[in-house]
Formats: sequence, structure tokens, C-alpha cells
Amino acid sequence: MPAPTYGRLRHVVNSQNVRGNGPRQRNPRLSQSSRIVLSPMMMMRLTAIPISRRQKAVAGLCVGVVILGCTSEVGTSCEPLVAGVQVVDAQAPAPLQFGRESVWTELWRVGGQREGQELLTPVSLAVGPDGTVAIPDFGLGEVVVVGADGTWRGPVFRKGPGPEELQTPVAATWSSDGDLWVFDVVSPKILRYRGPDQPVSSVLVSAVFTAPVVSSGELVWAGVQPGGAVLLYPGWQSSPDAADPSLYRATLQRMSRTGGPIDTVASVAFPTVSAGRLHAWPVPGWARLVVALGAKGQFAVGGLDGTYRIVVYDSTGAAVRQICRQAAALALRPSERGEFDLEGLEELAAAIRAAPRSPTLAPYGYLVLGADGSLWVQRERSAAYPGESPSLYGRPGAHYDVFDPGGAYRGSTTIPEGGSLVGALGDTIWTFVRGSLDEIELVAYERANR
Repeated sequence: MPAPTYGRLRHVVNSQNVRGNGPRQRNPRLSQSSRIVLSPMMMMRLTAIPISRRQKAVAGLCVGVVILGCTSEVGTSCEPLVAGVQVVDAQAPAPLQFGRESVWTELWRVGGQREGQELLTPVSLAVGPDGTVAIPDFGLGEVVVVGADGTWRGPVFRKGPGPEELQTPVAATWSSDGDLWVFDVVSPKILRYRGPDQPVSSVLVSAVFTAPVVSSGELVWAGVQPGGAVLLYPGWQSSPDAADPSLYRATLQRMSRTGGPIDTVASVAFPTVSAGRLHAWPVPGWARLVVALGAKGQFAVGGLDGTYRIVVYDSTGAAVRQICRQAAALALRPSERGEFDLEGLEELAAAIRAAPRSPTLAPYGYLVLGADGSLWVQRERSAAYPGESPSLYGRPGAHYDVFDPGGAYRGSTTIPEGGSLVGALGDTIWTFVRGSLDEIELVAYERANR
């Protein structure tokens, strides 16, 4: 069985030792046009579907949440997506705390080319209640802890296949009492770290739950909740019941620690294009399923349709709040119209130009759920082609709408240049910054003009 790659394509590269005392060199497998090639354990295996198979127009295609039925509301609907959920209309007046002119002051940065602080494929960031952060690094098979003051504490688990050892971390979270929970997708199991003087405990996760990831080798997103529940967003799958073979589906599932039934939280269909060796790339402009994990087991789900609606769930998996806002989607970027000229992606550009346009452009493309319960919504949509922006995080220097824990709109802000937002707590944010040699730094900022 192949080990899973992280990202939106089936990519595998040969394993290599990334540690060493010599100068670090740029990884040729992580070029600008293929930066979502993230796993150091596999070699590329891409398949293609001839473009001619998707010539049929999909004008009027209805895209929505499968368990709720297809929706045709456009733009500004605030109708509840889940029965009984509290609906928060964020248009209501509220004192604004953030503005595009917000000034972010750098507090510290770690990782990059600093000796002993390697980061290869950090997939997310878990922010604790005191500002301590944990970085699950899929490529290194480690979870690194960094103190609130930027002190690099290093890995906290032993690497290996043993019951209390770690191999393939894909998600981490902190509980309110300071325990660190980590999801190892291949073992599969959940590890609980209570501190350096306490034993690590583990609980197995049903192999049935992780089978779609392990068998396909594809994973888009994963989450773990304090107490041991896990969330899984495998690679996109074709819709066998769809008349158009280019229609694919993204699905988010949840399983409790007790190993009960697998719950489908959301399932969204969208059109794709295939070109050359690139298979089933989402047509730009359409809504894409996006998920964010927060504190105390909360998680947020968006991209359910073309409207500005985001549902927040509690630690039990119950929907507790829907946030909606009337905000026009950004116009299509030139790249989203297929107006790019990159070597090896000429066929993709032509396929995008010929693809159907969404009747309602997606109003956002990425979510961050702060450790304080705040919700950060990136207004820019996802990458139009491989390598346009990081595949695992938000776009560098993006614009965000900010909502408080109750769902009230608190303004918008711009992330510092080059940084992809991965965490927030109060007036502090954390970003991943990729350098010229593909090294990754974690940078903390504080809002100066509060």
C-alpha cells in the first residue's frame, strides 16, 4: 500500500535525508510549478483523462451538500444549511477591531535554515491556550513544539511503529488542560502527550476509516479533537452516479473515539478538467470544500456552495453556528481564466479556458479557526494551477475577514507579505513563510494598532 501524499495530486518522490551539516540546496522536486509535490516517500504517478471526454457543457450544474440536497441560492443567502443551527448574520453592526490598515509587528521566527530547526512538510499548526504551538510535520514524521516566546522545544514523540511512537502525523490539537493530541494516519492511531515527565498514551483508529487515504495515497486535510475523535478529508473522488465524468466530489467524514459509525459531515461536488498528465484539477471559481480545526474540538466547514456561509461544529460533531455575510466574490484572476503561460501547463490553461464558468463565484477559499474561537476567512480563492500558491495553507499575503467567537464580523485585514496564515489567538497570528530554497519558517506577529 502506498503511503499517503499530502496535497491535491497523486505525487510520490523518492525518500531522501533532509538533515545535514552542509548548505541546503533547492529541492528540484519542489519547483515553482510543482510545489504541491510534498511527500518524500513516493514517486510521481499521474493519470489523465482526454479533454474530449468533458466537452459537454455543465451550465446549470447544481453543486451543494449531498446530505442536504442541492442548493441553488446565490451570493448572499443566509438560509440555514443544517436544521436547527444558530444563524449569525454578520452584516449586523458591530465595533470593528480589524482593518486593512492593521499593522503587524514580527515577534519571532523559527525554522528555515537554522541548524536543528528543520521543517520539511508542516501540514498545519495547533495553537494552545497559552500560545504554545505544535507543528505536525508529515515529511519528517515528527511533531515539533515551539513555546509562546519562540523557543524551539523540538519533537516530543519518538519516531517508530511502536504503540507510543509516531510515523505519519497529519493533525494535532491542544486540549484546554494543555494535553497535545496527534493523529497518525498510517498506523492509524491517536497519541496523547501530557508532558515530558508523563507517559504517552495511544488509542487505535479503525482502519476502515482511514482506508480511503491509505489505499489511494491521497489526503487533502485531517483533524483530531481532544478526546480522540478524528476528521478525514481524503482525495477527491469521481462521482459514479454523475452523467458527466468530469464531476468530482470532496467529502469530510468524522469518527468518534469509540469507533462508532462514520458520519459524513459534508460532501460537495464540483467540475474538473484533465490535461496532459494532470488528472481532475478543479475548475477555478467554483466553490471547494474547506475545513479548519480550532480549540476545544471546534471545527468549521465552508465551500458548501457558492454563498458566503460557514458552519461551525462543536467537539461532539454537532453544528452550533452558521456564519453568513453579504460580500461580493472577488473577480476571476487572469490565472483563473486560464491566462497563464507556464511550461508543462499549456494544456491545463487551454482546458480551463474551455471549462464552464461557475454561475456564482466562490466568495472565499480558505479558513482558519483561531485558538480563541475567532474565524478567519480568506477572500482569495484557491490556486488556479499547481504551484500558484501553497497547496496546504492559505495564499501568502492574503486578505481575511475576521469574526469573533460569537460570529460577529470584526473587520478585515491583510496578512504580512509572504506569510500564509495558519493560526490565531487574540492579537497574535502565526504564518508559514517559504524561502527561496523551499525552506519553511514559522513566523509570529502581533497586531500593533489595537
